[in-house]
Amino acid sequence: MRAKGTIIKLAISIDLPSGLTMDDVDFQCRFFVFSASQVIEKSQMVRINENSYSCYVDTKIIGSGEIWLETTAYLPDSDYEGGTRVEVDKMNTGIKTV
Repeated sequence: MRAKGTIIKLAISIDLPSGLTMDDVDFQCRFFVFSASQVIEKSQMVRINENSYSCYVDTKIIGSGEIWLETTAYLPDSDYEGGTRVEVDKMNTGIKTV
């Protein structure tokens, strides 16, 4: 997919362990091309349902190129110090801006 313009609306879904939903955990998404990035916190997103949130990515901030997504989720886990385990996942969105 190629996008031209300044704002892209994306829906975010995270597969979580142990029956957790996106409502149960804090998370953030970093959208980036290799020159710049935009970080969007859960609190800045719109809830679609318990397993899906939407957000707007501004290509004026991240620039042109292939957009990647790095999601950081903070999972409750009593085996970790502070009771939270941090999981980071990176993927190509398949969207190129020009």
